[in-house]
Amino acid sequence: KAEKTIIDYDMVAIFVPLNLFGANIGGIFNVIFPNFIVDVCLFLFLVFVIYKLFDKAVETYGKESAKMKKD
Repeated sequence: KAEKTIIDYDMVAIFVPLNLFGANIGGIFNVIFPNFIVDVCLFLFLVFVIYKLFDKAVETYGKESAKMKKD
């Protein structure tokens, strides 16, 4: 549609405050905690995200494989 903009400003209004809040909290944690604790927290977060990503990939692969066998 020609009258519709590329940027969805409603989404921007939701994400920007959350992004700023997260940056502030991260900055405070970086000052309060030693570097080792921050590194461990980031590592655990990365492991969690990789686990969820792998779990979703296996689930999607199973669904697509079943669909291909059915067709």
